[in-house]
Formats: sequence, C-alpha cells, structure tokens
Amino acid sequence: MESLKLGSKGLLVKILQSYLKVLQPNVIKNISDTFDATTKTAVENFQRSAGLKVDGEVGDKTWETLIKRFEPIWNQTDSEFQEILKQINTAKDNANIAISDVNKAITGATENLEKINNAVKSIDDAKNTSVKTIDYAKDDAVELINAAKDRVIQDVEDSRDNAIEKVNESKQNVIKDIDAAEDKGVKGVNGARDSAVQKVNLATENKIQEINSAKDTAVAKVKEEVEPVLNRVVEAQTTILEARKTAQIQAYRAKASASLIKAKESARGASIKLAEATNIYNQIKGLRNAVESLVKQAGESAAKASSKLSAEKAKASDEAAKQAIEQDKLAKQELETAETNFTIIGNEVKNTETAVQDVENQEKESQKLTELDTLKSSVDNISEKEEEAKAAYGRINEPLEKLKLIPNKIEEIKQEVDKLAKAAESGLDVPKIPTPVENPNFKNIWELFDKNTNTTSIGEKKKKELPPDETNWDEFEDFFDLKIKEIKGSA
Repeated sequence: MESLKLGSKGLLVKILQSYLKVLQPNVIKNISDTFDATTKTAVENFQRSAGLKVDGEVGDKTWETLIKRFEPIWNQTDSEFQEILKQINTAKDNANIAISDVNKAITGATENLEKINNAVKSIDDAKNTSVKTIDYAKDDAVELINAAKDRVIQDVEDSRDNAIEKVNESKQNVIKDIDAAEDKGVKGVNGARDSAVQKVNLATENKIQEINSAKDTAVAKVKEEVEPVLNRVVEAQTTILEARKTAQIQAYRAKASASLIKAKESARGASIKLAEATNIYNQIKGLRNAVESLVKQAGESAAKASSKLSAEKAKASDEAAKQAIEQDKLAKQELETAETNFTIIGNEVKNTETAVQDVENQEKESQKLTELDTLKSSVDNISEKEEEAKAAYGRINEPLEKLKLIPNKIEEIKQEVDKLAKAAESGLDVPKIPTPVENPNFKNIWELFDKNTNTTSIGEKKKKELPPDETNWDEFEDFFDLKIKEIKGSA
C-alpha cells in the first residue's frame, strides 16, 4: 500500500484518518484529504502504542498493524457496504469503458498520422517527378532551338551574323525562361511540400490536443463519478467502525458490570460464611470457658478433699484434678486451632472485600473510558480482581470445615472434664479416658497387597484402584475379598 507522510493528499489519507478517528476521537476531529500535523500526531500515538518505530509515517508495517487492530470489530460486511462496493465496481467499469474509448481515439490518431506520413512521402515523390519532367522539357527545348538555328542559318545565310545573334539572344531568353520555370517549379513543389507538412503538423497537434482533451474529460468524468462514491465509502466505513466500536465498548462495560456482580456475590457468600464461622467460634469459646470452669471446680474440690475425705479418696480426687488439667490443655489447643482457622477466614473475607472494592472502583472508571485499548485493559484488570474475590471466597471452605469439627471435640473434652470434676469432688475412682488410636492405614495395606500380587491381567485401570478411606475394618475386608475374587476370576 502507498506510504503516507506529512503533506500527502488523497483518498488513502481519508481512509487513514477514518481509522485513526475511531481509535483517537480526541485527536482526529474531522476527516480531510490532507496528511496534516494532527494526523501525524495520531499516527505517532498509534505507532507508540503498537510498539512500532515512531516516525509519523504510514508504511506497510503501520498499515498492516492498523488494519489488524480493527479485526475484533471489523468482522462482517454490511449490506449497505456491499451496495457501495457494487457502485464502485460500476464506476470502475465505466472508467474502463472511457479509457477504452480514449485508447481507440489514440489508435485512430496513430492511423491518421500514418496516412499523413504517406501523404508527405507522396509529395516528395511528386517533387522528384516534377524536377525530372522540367529537365526533360529543357532538353527538348534545346533540341528545338538547335533545329531552328540550323533552319535560320540555312534560310538566312546573308544575314548570318544578325541571325546568329538573334538566335543566341533567343536561346539565352529561352534558357532564362526555362531556368525561371525550373526555379518556379522547384519552389512551388517545395512550397507545396512545406504547406502540406505544416498542415500535417497542425492536424497532428490538433488531433493530439483533441485526444488529450478527451482523455482529460474522461478522467475528470470518472473522477467525478467515483469520488462521491469513494467519499460515501469512507463515511460509511467511519460510521460502521464507530458503531462497532460503540457496541464493543458497551460489551466491555457490560462485562465489567457482570464482574462486579460476581465479585459482590463472592463477598456476600464470604460474609455469610464469616457469620457462620463467628457463631461457631463463639460456641467454641463458650465450651472452652465451660471446660476451664470445670477444671477450676475440680481443682477446688481436690484442695478441699485433703481435709474432708480419706487419704485414699483425697489422692483419687487429686488425680482427677490433674487429669482435668490435661484435658484442659487439649481444649486450649483446640481453641488455638479454632483461633487460627477463624483468623484465616477473617483474612480471606477481607481479601474478598478488598477485591470487590477494587472491582467497584475500576468498574466506575470503565464507564467513562472511550479508548478501546484502555477500556479492554481496565476490563481485564476487573476480571482478575473478580477472580481474586472468587478465589478468596473459595479458600474459606477449608478452614471453615476444620472449624466446624472443633465444637464436638471440645464438647467431648467438656464431658470428660465434667466427670473428672465430679470424681474430684467425691473422691471416687477416676474414670478411664480412652486413649486415641490412629486410624488403620488401609492404603498402605492395599499398596503392599498390590505390590506382591500379579494384577496385570485385570487391567491398568483396576490395578490403580485404591480402597475407600473408611476406617471400618469390615468394609475394608469386604473390599479386599472382592479384589481377590476379581484376580482369581481373571486368571
């Protein structure tokens, strides 16, 4: 495509300005056919944003990048644009017909020039023939004079000298007349030739002027027909691009609004879970306080037992108080775990709220933006913040589930401490607290079985199966038996 720079004019400049006006409406206010300083500024802005060499000139690379920039919104052809293209093609056909007529006129002029050249040649031939004819006439005249001379000599012997003088005089006159006639004939021929050449040259010049005039008229007519259509193309293109730009802007803004709604939904969900976590955490603190109160009660009972109860019961009471203290340590650990998880939940809720605030601020700002690149960048940032809010909301689930397990654990501790407090008060035997046993690691058992058993025949999919995570030995035993039957059945 033609390179454009400061001072360039024509239709391509209009097309360039129509593109730049859509991208930079604050820079390009009007479209003209002149590449002015404003157009150069817009070109430099575009080159800078596209990472191109900033020189203010529109070469092949700038054209290519500029056209590609409009691919997101220039993805279909409107019927009106098709009609305009049809008119352009019609004007183009008319132009081709006019140019064909001009070419025919030029061909006719060439033929006329050839005829004129033939006429000049004929004139030259006629001149040569005339000169030869005069020479022949001169020779015949000389012969006649000589014959007359002989006759005069014969007839006028007495007046020989006079006759000879007269004959010589007549001879000289005839020769002069012949020479004059020759000169006149040559001059006439030359004059005719010059006149003919002048007429030919004049006719040629006139014909060339007619051809040039016809050509200029045809070109002017084509330009007159095509220029309005091309102007309509530029206007239609500008209108379409601006309409599609408006639609794209609306789509970006709608996306930003949707992201804000989703982010707020994540924040709302986070707030609900925070409220749930707060209730659970308050419940845990209440249980912990109850455990602490029972432990204190057990200690007080053990302190009184030495004076009120027998030595054996006082010893049992003291042991119960000690075990209550150990249980209280477990309750304290659970409370610390609850505090950690509750803090994590609170932080994630704050992260959600921060992300929502960022989305809200950027969404308001996006409603004011009109530059597509800037708006797209803003919407992309909004989408990232919306994802951050969603992720923060999702990260609440794990600590919340852990928090939900703690009230039951502390409740069990509270029940045990309650028994210990009663035992400390009465001096009765200290209730036995079951020792927690780790769940059997069925996975390790299955891996050992799988390692020492040829299970290739049952297929890779079944070979990779692992038993369920349940801690019920009966269920695992059923699963184990099932696998053994599968292996035997495939053997």
